[in-house]
Amino acid sequence: MQTAKVSRNEPCPCGSGKKYKKCCEKKETVSITELIDSEIFELQKELRIFAYQRYGNAMKQEYQTLMTKLTETDEEDKEFFEFMQPFWYIHFMPLDDGETILQKFIHYKLPSIVRPRLQEILQSWTTAIPVAGKVVGLEGKDIQFIDALTSQSYSIALSEQMSDFEEGWFAFGILLPYEAKYTAFPCLFEISEGQAADYDGFIKSEYAESGYRHPHQFLADRFLELMHKTPQAAASVDMESYEWPSEGAKEVASQFEKDMEGAGELQWIINLGIGVWVDFCKKTNKRIQKPGNYVAALRYLVSMVAPTKEQLTQKELGEKYGLSASRVSSYYKDIHTQVEDLIEDLLNQSKELV
Repeated sequence: MQTAKVSRNEPCPCGSGKKYKKCCEKKETVSITELIDSEIFELQKELRIFAYQRYGNAMKQEYQTLMTKLTETDEEDKEFFEFMQPFWYIHFMPLDDGETILQKFIHYKLPSIVRPRLQEILQSWTTAIPVAGKVVGLEGKDIQFIDALTSQSYSIALSEQMSDFEEGWFAFGILLPYEAKYTAFPCLFEISEGQAADYDGFIKSEYAESGYRHPHQFLADRFLELMHKTPQAAASVDMESYEWPSEGAKEVASQFEKDMEGAGELQWIINLGIGVWVDFCKKTNKRIQKPGNYVAALRYLVSMVAPTKEQLTQKELGEKYGLSASRVSSYYKDIHTQVEDLIEDLLNQSKELV
């Protein structure tokens, strides 16, 4: 109580000979900041308890619904999403009266908080911010982060769970305001230490095709699905996992992948092309005599439905693979006719969730 009465320009009571503002006031400021950090962490724990006690059954039912949407999940995936789904539900799932669990917790908890600074922080949590993007730097105890869809920068308090984060990592997170910066609840979730460009491109493409007009609403609604799909989109395809009807069909896929990688195309776009080719092979069971002809046509088709770096004309592709532009067009139509429904599904998949 005695320190509270000391003027900032008076000698510090500790006897250092420095002015109070240059000495113990700074130490007390650090101590208050650390205390606020601790209290925020406790608030987040209380929020989880509040949610489980009052809305646990509803969250479990929503998890079961989520599992019907997420395909190709192993036990590890299921455990992760069982852990992650309640955090999404707390922040983004409106209850019957239109409020979220987070908003109800604020009403419940605010009257019992004494510290004004903590009151202001809790009141600012009314709306959570979903993000997906890249760590661009580390400054002291903060992570510098840029969201892929909005290009907005965020300074995020570095928690113990994020102590090993490095520049260039791609991550998802749910952010809550923390005065001039943000806190991630419960933390940022890193999905890769590399391939950030792949993930960035995939997220932007999903948003462009979704029909949504606001990036935050898109991320809020699709958050868990995107966390599941994004790493898969950037993973290399295992050619040996398919039952190819012929060596020629497999050679088309292999050459397509090699040539697209050589052109610097993103992995998810390469995977899209291979998926289209697999569908074509299943439907036609064709014997492929000249793989290059189909590679040219497949590259043209993919450039029509995805943001490829190389936008080659039929003539340019024909020159590259040794056939005429009219032949490229003929092979392109052959593939497109068979896979038109698949392409339509790929382009409209996101819109069905709006």
